[in-house]
Amino acid sequence: MTKNEPRYPDIEVYLRGVDTAAIQAWVESLSDTPVSWQQKGRTTRGTATLKGQSVPVHLIERATGSWHCIWFESDRTPWPTDLDCGRDVFRALGGVVRCSSGSWSEQPEDEGWMELTAQGERPVKWDNPDK
Repeated sequence: MTKNEPRYPDIEVYLRGVDTAAIQAWVESLSDTPVSWQQKGRTTRGTATLKGQSVPVHLIERATGSWHCIWFESDRTPWPTDLDCGRDVFRALGGVVRCSSGSWSEQPEDEGWMELTAQGERPVKWDNPDK
């Protein structure tokens, strides 16, 4: 996170090569209280207690192509930005993680994504979700 970048209103990261059960277990390991999950279609929802804050969590299986999405629907997370969360989830679970490199905007171009892999971090243009 850059010093001048504000805290994101929510946190959203995409993962490939990681089982959804492992993602759920990672969220549960962060929560101060048990997470009760409810599944409807490809979306599993729960509420995690992160550092005393109640945070709605959505896990969308194959949200885009082969990528799963984990969405923390709150600004009350341990991470100020998507990239901060992406780094933590990558350290914990591996696979491939993609997340925004800056705050969201309504620009039509598909710029501003970071990809985290065992080879490191790099900016990517996400024009094909299965690349």
